[in-house]
Amino acid sequence: MKRYIHIKKEDREFIMASLKVTERMVYYALRFEGERGNTDLARKIRRLAMERGGITVSYTHLTLPT
Repeated sequence: MKRYIHIKKEDREFIMASLKVTERMVYYALRFEGERGNTDLARKIRRLAMERGGITVSYTHLTLPT
């Protein structure tokens, strides 16, 4: 099961400005992507996102028979 943190665009921009990170880094952190999504900086980004009203969403990809 995969998960991500959903936040508004304004909150993403706030995080980028306050932590001086790129949009790509915020993307990696909020989607728990690979190595970049599991760093101390990514944890700070996720913590700030949750403090600003983010919600955690869990999902699975369904494959349909062809």
